[in-house]
Amino acid sequence: MNFFKRNPVFYSILFALLLGALTGVWYLSKAQEQLKSLKATYQTKSDQYNRYVVAEPSPTKSNLKALTSNYAELYDVYDRAMHSLNLNTYDRDGFFGSTPTSRADWSFEINRFVSDSRYHARRNSVELPDGIAFGFSDYVRGGPPPEKGEQVHRQIRILAPILKALFDSGIESFVSVRRGLARQPTQATGRRASRERAAYNENDEFLISPKMSCAIPEILDTYAFELTFRGQSISLRRFLNTLVESSAPYTIRDVRVELTDRVGVASEMDYRFDNPFARTDSEDYSLRDSSVPIIAENVSLFKVTIEFLDLKLEAPEPDDWTAEGEGDV
Repeated sequence: MNFFKRNPVFYSILFALLLGALTGVWYLSKAQEQLKSLKATYQTKSDQYNRYVVAEPSPTKSNLKALTSNYAELYDVYDRAMHSLNLNTYDRDGFFGSTPTSRADWSFEINRFVSDSRYHARRNSVELPDGIAFGFSDYVRGGPPPEKGEQVHRQIRILAPILKALFDSGIESFVSVRRGLARQPTQATGRRASRERAAYNENDEFLISPKMSCAIPEILDTYAFELTFRGQSISLRRFLNTLVESSAPYTIRDVRVELTDRVGVASEMDYRFDNPFARTDSEDYSLRDSSVPIIAENVSLFKVTIEFLDLKLEAPEPDDWTAEGEGDV
């Protein structure tokens, strides 16, 4: 224990951080158990529904009633999952708006996004790199190609409030933001691979692992962003709590930190546990704000990966489903 006696304050803080991390992992394991139970219930009800469909029951009122009851139970599970993920708590059409079509419209949208982001940073005395375009340097002079138009437009609409929340959190400097790509560009071969590698800009884009992403093909799309910034831990907490408390479907996929002191000594960047900020209807796991940072007067380099969830399918409510299936079991 000589090391503890030499620097008791530092190691006390280190042990406190370790204890906090272990507590967060314990809470996360509880949330995973609840999710596992919810998935098992959904699978059971889904299997029951599939058996009804395959069996082709006779068109009787009792069979229709059973089917309606089963669908209502399935919809209740679906509705709780939607609410837990904030997928039904915001106006999707109003949030995204219409996609620009002309070169002038694209120039206006992207440059307004960049200028607004710079304004929020300056208003909060956040230091920015020279000429930063916040992940859209390829498109500031005319917009994206038509096949990427809708995706880029949605990324701008999603990223704008994220950056505003970050700049309002009290960080000292902003380093970069990158937009996530779903797969490695070099997985393709031949000319297609060459085109993809040429289109890939590592300064604006990063490759998100399928294991980290929440995306489910044909069901759930996601838009991922990797933000790098410097500040104290209290700023990180404020930023993440703002996202957790938002009505939009944000999810924190990864948090990494490099601790640096005032003279530049740094440790390696470590992964934090996947998502200590998840919460359910009955429990709130968001970190509470504090007037004192975890490590006093110490600036850290943070790298946070965030995903925005976008549901591609929508199930009709039980009343609508019953009306559509009336007389046709």
